[in-house]
Amino acid sequence: MNRKLVKQEDIVKKILFLILCFLLVPTLSFAEGGEGIQFADSNLEQAVREAIQKPSGIITPNDVAGLQSLDASNKKIKSLDGIQSLRQLLSLNLNGNEISDVSPLLELDRLQALFLADNKVRDLSFINTMSLKRVDLTGNGIVTIPELNSPTLTSLIIQNNKITSLDFVSGLPELTELNVSDNQIRDLTPLKKLTNLRLFLAGFNQIQDLTPIQDLPIRSFSLHHNQITSIEPIRHMKHLHEFEEIKLHDLSFNPIRDISPLETQTQIEKINLSGLPITDLSPLSKLVNLRKLELDRTGTITDISPLVHLQKLEYLNLGNNLIKNMNLLNELPQLKELIIWDEHYGRPFNIHMFEQFRNKLEEIQRGIIRDDMSELEKEFAIFQYIVKNTSYSLHHRTAYDALMNGVANCDGYATSVQILLDLQGIENEIAAGIAANGIAHGWNLVKIDGQYYHLDATYSDRNINFETSFSYFNVTDKQIQQDREYFKTRYHEDATSERFKDLHSITVGVMKGEWIYIDLGDEKIKYDGTQKQSVQGEMPIDILLNGYPQHYDQTPVMMNNRTLVPLRGLFEALGAVVEWDPTTNTAKATKDSDVISITIGSRQASHNGKDVILDQEAKMINGRTMVPLRFVSESLRATVNWNGESKTISIDTK
Repeated sequence: MNRKLVKQEDIVKKILFLILCFLLVPTLSFAEGGEGIQFADSNLEQAVREAIQKPSGIITPNDVAGLQSLDASNKKIKSLDGIQSLRQLLSLNLNGNEISDVSPLLELDRLQALFLADNKVRDLSFINTMSLKRVDLTGNGIVTIPELNSPTLTSLIIQNNKITSLDFVSGLPELTELNVSDNQIRDLTPLKKLTNLRLFLAGFNQIQDLTPIQDLPIRSFSLHHNQITSIEPIRHMKHLHEFEEIKLHDLSFNPIRDISPLETQTQIEKINLSGLPITDLSPLSKLVNLRKLELDRTGTITDISPLVHLQKLEYLNLGNNLIKNMNLLNELPQLKELIIWDEHYGRPFNIHMFEQFRNKLEEIQRGIIRDDMSELEKEFAIFQYIVKNTSYSLHHRTAYDALMNGVANCDGYATSVQILLDLQGIENEIAAGIAANGIAHGWNLVKIDGQYYHLDATYSDRNINFETSFSYFNVTDKQIQQDREYFKTRYHEDATSERFKDLHSITVGVMKGEWIYIDLGDEKIKYDGTQKQSVQGEMPIDILLNGYPQHYDQTPVMMNNRTLVPLRGLFEALGAVVEWDPTTNTAKATKDSDVISITIGSRQASHNGKDVILDQEAKMINGRTMVPLRFVSESLRATVNWNGESKTISIDTK
């Protein structure tokens, strides 16, 4: 009897199981045959398919059940509708799309990391309703942000927007990382409430005062390209030395002249002070734990003796400075990498080569720059020197090649100009693009008298471009783009001034002061970028000695097709010793074994005791003794060349 009952129970169970299976079949069939998850944007759907490795067929909830991370960057996605079905997502990368509405994300209650860089998101209220820990909103064109309230957010990146105020951070108590670089921020006061902030990145803003952040537990910061003049608040920062995965301390390109507050931060291991107008490095001697030091493009440092105390230093960038004694670097036992000039400037192979390069830079500056020159005069002198003393060579790309050997491609031309402008304190950057021939090309963007201009020394070199030698001197954005694609970045200011527009059709010219004398047929015009004036008489003559323009207190004159120049200025420039006999109005010049004698008003002269008849006698003009340039120069073993088109005389003693 008991056995029968057991048997009947088994039969009943089997029947019930079969009925249950039968009832479930329609449900399973519906799941397989239904519409599944629908995405409004096919590009988003494709990104999901790639992630789950299902190129075709219906996407079911089971397909995405294990999907915790999705990279849908740079897919041209516009709509996120359908993404709310990816309920297990922890990390979502949507960088580089065309998204403006993020409301479908609100249902992703497990999402922790959201990357929305380079989209069109303006409404940030989603941060207040989601439990996000990390958000990246780089490059969304955001102008204002309402107050944010999130107890979970620890990292916020909103760089490259148009934000002017940080008031929105007051409701982010757990924020440890904040990146607001490339905005328009001035005031850091709202940051006082961020008592957990450890990493602060705010380069390319308008910050002046660091006082509001001096009591925060910041370990690392980047404040490059701001308007900071004093770093006294850094003296009081107590946490900069504490361990942090990112060890970044960047104050580069600020008008900071005094770095003494750094003395207290003895545990700092890395710091960037490039582009600061500093001369005294003594405060750095206290930073005995420094391993990496950037001092590029200050142009003002000559003494590096304080650095000998940095016995742990492994990396040192001294680019574009005129260091007097590089041998001190031999006292740094851990130094593994020394940057004397960066890649584009050229890397001298040893300290001896660097000293040669430094001496060359000093020689060039002495030869072409005077203290009374304006920015424009200095720019033109540098431009003219590079163009006249450099020949194009495709395979030589550094300023070392250009300035030491006289050959370079566009990189060498542009970086040579940059170095010399930097040393004169003239603001400039390298600009880049693609030339008409499809080859990458570089030139300079220069700030003169408050306006920005494009300056292309390569294309102005008439050995390359047989058009006008001034076609690319201080031109506008519009002009520079007529024969090239210009990779303009947001860091490049607009170049719109047409101050020099009339100059760009000039074949040749001679710079005197801020005037360029040009010869246009019968008309001689004097031009300074703001006006033109007709001038009478001979064009002024440009005289170069070993490539450097010569400046005399009396303008050289042309008589009988011979150029007369001031006696003492020429003789001394050529290295001769001059004796003057006032009783006979005779000058005697001696250099090595050569002796010249020349008398005012007489065509008879002598060279090493032999009489010489001059084509043009020496003259007294405005109280200055003027002598024939060619006779004097060649008698003292120099070579003389005349360029009638540019009215230029080149004297070479080498």
